[in-house]
Amino acid sequence: MGRYFRPRFAPSQTYGGEVVGLLLVIAVGLWTAGCHRPTDEGPSSRPLATRGVIVVSVDTLRADHLGAYGYDRDTSPQLDALAQESVVFEHAYAQAPSTLVSHMSIFTSLFPAQHGVVSHGQTKLAESIPTFPQRFHDAGFRTGGHTEGGYVAGGYGFDRGFDEWRDPDYDHSTDIEETVDRGLAFLADVGADESFLLFLHTYSVHDPYEPPDPWRHRFWTDEPPTYATADAATLRAANDGTRPIVDGEAAYFASRYDDGIRYADVELGRFLDGIDRLGLRDEVTLVVTSDHGEEFREHGKYLHTQLYPPVLHVPLLVRHPELEPARVEAPVRSIDIAPTLLDLFGLEPLPGASGQSLVPFLEGGIAPEPPGPVFAEVSEHGVYQRTLVAGVDAGLRLLAERGPAVDPEGVWVGDAVDFDVVGPRVGLQLRSFHRPRRVTLRSDDDGVLFQDTIPTSWAEHTVRIPPTPDGGTHRRVGLVVGSCDRPSDVSGSGDARCLGVQVAQPSVRTFELYDLSGDRPARIEGDTLIQDLATQLESLRWAPVAAPGSHTMDDEQRRALEALGYL
Repeated sequence: MGRYFRPRFAPSQTYGGEVVGLLLVIAVGLWTAGCHRPTDEGPSSRPLATRGVIVVSVDTLRADHLGAYGYDRDTSPQLDALAQESVVFEHAYAQAPSTLVSHMSIFTSLFPAQHGVVSHGQTKLAESIPTFPQRFHDAGFRTGGHTEGGYVAGGYGFDRGFDEWRDPDYDHSTDIEETVDRGLAFLADVGADESFLLFLHTYSVHDPYEPPDPWRHRFWTDEPPTYATADAATLRAANDGTRPIVDGEAAYFASRYDDGIRYADVELGRFLDGIDRLGLRDEVTLVVTSDHGEEFREHGKYLHTQLYPPVLHVPLLVRHPELEPARVEAPVRSIDIAPTLLDLFGLEPLPGASGQSLVPFLEGGIAPEPPGPVFAEVSEHGVYQRTLVAGVDAGLRLLAERGPAVDPEGVWVGDAVDFDVVGPRVGLQLRSFHRPRRVTLRSDDDGVLFQDTIPTSWAEHTVRIPPTPDGGTHRRVGLVVGSCDRPSDVSGSGDARCLGVQVAQPSVRTFELYDLSGDRPARIEGDTLIQDLATQLESLRWAPVAAPGSHTMDDEQRRALEALGYL
């Protein structure tokens, strides 16, 4: 095979699932104006496909803890220097807050609901769904994949299309040293006329935030506020309230996380130096990204279980020998990585991909159409969460939706529950447990909106919602029941929950709106935009492309996942 590929223009991508043709019209302005070049010479010529492509995923790396994204600590000098040579996507967002699910979306260019591989690790990718490494392999590229196991193990479907794949079980944060060595060995073995793809993945930034000396405690010089280990068991206990929170510990754990970034940055610098030593710098398209970030109680929790900016906002850097450095402001997605690489190398697109190529941004031109929805979704730990990022006239906004885990029959409420309504009316579908109960719907601004006795059979009511002072119809309301009974007391069923009424309609959910345009995300209260974005978010539903297969963990993988705190 020849040394270089001249790319051809790929067919236009379509968005998968049940939202074909849905575009976020309010994002057009940001999309078309989102790429800034240092000159006014207009769009550059289409870059040639390089001989090789390298994709590096640094697990759990949040974008805003890197200097290239405005962080004030010196966590990432090597990555910052790489950013100076790259196209930097300032607003790249993951589609899930978990390693397995998010990486599978990167590999398939599908939303989680489409590929069906879920975070508990007992499913694997359907054989009928192709991945982008398979495309490169089928085109004659020599392919190598080196990960640190856990939820990026080959058995989930990640090893498809790789001539060489290794995923030794995670042991310690220093595994990155061996991962870098394996990656460089692969590159050194590539023939002078071979085209190649290399995928590298590391957990070195992941909890328990324990890099080796001299990188440990680099960013914390005072006495530690706690001597608790920053492992997942400790952090989960803080999340569920079974462990008290110590003042200052969130900042302390964040500093230890930053220690891990600094250490990983050193090793990534060694990898970049190795690329140069092998004479491949001008022959490689290099992509650096992450699957998700990490929280330090910015929204009340640790780890990565929620769909807020600290978890969803990930770095995305693309270095290509023919591309001038640039900063892209438009919101993009992890599912756009595979279509971008396939388009750049002139390879056949993945069928039904929900992502789209970002090559127009790499060229410095204008994207031919607005992006698909910048969307994330997860249902874990008894909570259902969905998030939408969209460009508006005032900048970039993120709407976060939260509610109880989906129940086909409705959500049981004990004494009371708060939720949001959007629109001038809300339909209530309620039934009481065991005996009729007096129910009140009220808001802080308008007082009692509805009050009635709800029978034990389903009852439907329509309630008018007064507009807000600025003319909006987004309200936080409270459904007050005031009494509940335990099934264990009523029927001896063993169910100790205290049940008042069951709500089938509306969805018992809340919305939060954030401004992403500044240095740090800021919550916005009472914005009428919530109504518009909530309507768009409600319309985003994807059907499975194919049923996932079943995956069984062996003892070694279980030990690796326990070391990472997943089990």
